[in-house]
Amino acid sequence: MGGSLRPAAVPVGWFALTTGDDLRAPVPAALAGRELVVWRDSRGIAHAHDAYCPHLGAHIGHGGSVDGDHLVCPFHGFRFGADGACVGSGYGTAGPPGAAIGRVPVCEVGGIVFGWHGGEPTFALPALDATGWTSFGVHAWELPGHPQEVTENSVDVGHFAWVHGYRDLAVEAAWAADGATVRLGYGFTRPWVAGWGSRQHIAITVVGLGYSQVDVTIDHVPLRLRLLVLPTPLSDDRLLLRVALAVRGVGPVDALLKPLLLRIYAREVEDDFAIWKHKRYVERPMLAKGDGAIGPYRRWVRQFYPAE
Repeated sequence: MGGSLRPAAVPVGWFALTTGDDLRAPVPAALAGRELVVWRDSRGIAHAHDAYCPHLGAHIGHGGSVDGDHLVCPFHGFRFGADGACVGSGYGTAGPPGAAIGRVPVCEVGGIVFGWHGGEPTFALPALDATGWTSFGVHAWELPGHPQEVTENSVDVGHFAWVHGYRDLAVEAAWAADGATVRLGYGFTRPWVAGWGSRQHIAITVVGLGYSQVDVTIDHVPLRLRLLVLPTPLSDDRLLLRVALAVRGVGPVDALLKPLLLRIYAREVEDDFAIWKHKRYVERPMLAKGDGAIGPYRRWVRQFYPAE
């Protein structure tokens, strides 16, 4: 953010690493200052490991390969198993004693591979029923920011009208927190929906600070939308923000509508960027009636900074 203050460094939790569509070759990824590679073994199971080979430092995500259940370094053919241990060199000799690459726990939701930052996982992401839904389309930006402040947008109802032009907003599901999960919902009219004469309703599920699911329905319109808002910290003040969208409801037209609707929602997300770029983090905000559940949210996020 623009100011010198920001939330505490990188929170623990699940953060998106890659869309996972094609991992037949290792794909570079980054999480909290850590360079990673993501790949699939012969059973289609995704794995994430530190990117640099302990032999002579080659980045396995640039030119590396997958051979069955092994990740192969492009420099000298050193091979690593799913546990990260080196099982041999490209010369057919044994790997150096103790040679290994670090492992990151992963899970998949909707074809997107997530990595865990902060030891071993303490909560899970929800499974998604894909029946009748298109695959996710994804739009991404790299920008200054922090997952806590991106996710705070879901509870900051005061900015919906000022920044995004929503009208007649009503809280339809009040803030409800359960461990690492928060649920809430709103109804309102969006500018681009107004021409249809319909109100829009969103049900939000937030799990940790790297996963927000927004299920969208529109009155008198059969179309349903599912959005994922996925901020991944690259460092303590820079992130890769992905917005993923899937569509269900109008049959063969769904796939044609997906890229158009994704771009509409992406532009709406971009409305926040100029403010995020220049704002500073206020640790103890002077809140007013109409702000929404910012106070409960700030208390809830503390669980993701265990070192504090």
